[in-house]
Amino acid sequence: MEDGDFIAAIRLATSYYVGSADKLTVGLPDDDDTRHDMVREKLLEMMTASLKYTFSRTPNSTSEDARSSQLKQLAVECFIACISMNELDFLFDDVYEWYEEGSSEDVFLETLEPHILDDEIKAVPPAVLKDLVSHYTLQNRGSRIEELICRLDTRTIDIDQISTLCKQHYLYDALIYVWNQALGDYVSPLIDLLSLVNTVGCDADSHDTGTSVLVDSAMKMFPYLSYTLTGRVYPTGLELPVSDASKAKAELYGFIFSGKAIPRPPFGGHVFHTQADASPEPSFPYLRMILKFDTSSFMSMLNEAFEDSFLNGSQDQQSDDYSAFGESDRQVSRSSLTRQYIVSILLEVMSPEEFGPQDAIYLDMFIARNLPKFPQFILLSGSSLHRVLEGLCNYPSDEVADDCQLSV
Repeated sequence: MEDGDFIAAIRLATSYYVGSADKLTVGLPDDDDTRHDMVREKLLEMMTASLKYTFSRTPNSTSEDARSSQLKQLAVECFIACISMNELDFLFDDVYEWYEEGSSEDVFLETLEPHILDDEIKAVPPAVLKDLVSHYTLQNRGSRIEELICRLDTRTIDIDQISTLCKQHYLYDALIYVWNQALGDYVSPLIDLLSLVNTVGCDADSHDTGTSVLVDSAMKMFPYLSYTLTGRVYPTGLELPVSDASKAKAELYGFIFSGKAIPRPPFGGHVFHTQADASPEPSFPYLRMILKFDTSSFMSMLNEAFEDSFLNGSQDQQSDDYSAFGESDRQVSRSSLTRQYIVSILLEVMSPEEFGPQDAIYLDMFIARNLPKFPQFILLSGSSLHRVLEGLCNYPSDEVADDCQLSV
């Protein structure tokens, strides 16, 4: 410090604290607790003095590049020191305040990133998290901030704040992760995505550039469903605990294949309506809404979900989660939610009067591919099988010709 190299001094003091330097040379004890008590206060004082000295200097006293490099090095050493001492309150309160008041918070936030990615920091105060989101979205680095949010401990996150920020900046991967992990709510994120469909209209292909960000966000429902209905955490891909996976699948299947509009979970609140003009809801409103938005993506997702044993319908897997759903007063238990039930509902909903050949062909291909894979779980009447084969032979465009031929 006396020679003016305060950054090197902080680095050296940190090495004394963690015990990586020669303790005997400087007379420090071998015992960690004793040494930590001796070094901690001095190291905090050194960082405070260094921050005060650095930010009290006028920008003109050094070149812009030199000052930027110095601020970066100082931030790096402060992070290492604070993490080593578990002084995260000092890091986010005192250190960040200096950088914020010095209009250099971007340096702090960029230095924070690798420590979150390395799981060294799992909790970030709301004010800092808000600035972190703003910083990365302004740089069009939305995917990176979503990755950072998904690394944080959701128990420490202000749910209301992060939900507002994620919706404001269309960070729906992060929003889904937080709601799933922090609240165990798997349906509300899907409703948020379906609300975007209401905003842009039902068809994913008929939109202009002004609504493309909404459509792109709404399309996240398909990988989300694919991950969750096969027992994986979205978007990390980690395996869900068995009990959580069963709950998530039951909730999502129960919502999608509900025969009527139902209250938003948890089993209360307002009813989510699919009709923008408040007209009466059709049967299976949420399934119809998703199919009209993008039949192809839904069938592709469901094709993967059909591989999961959850749909085997065994009696020992019953769950109370969304145990009652169906058209009118029809009750469908967890054990009744099978591949057969889903195929029957799809055949009923996707009538020629409502879905044209360009959409119906994806159902035909889906059934043709899954019928031979699950003959013990799916049975079709002769008329239904004839309808499927007829659709495959009279494909609506050359674009799906090869897929149709492979499905026959």
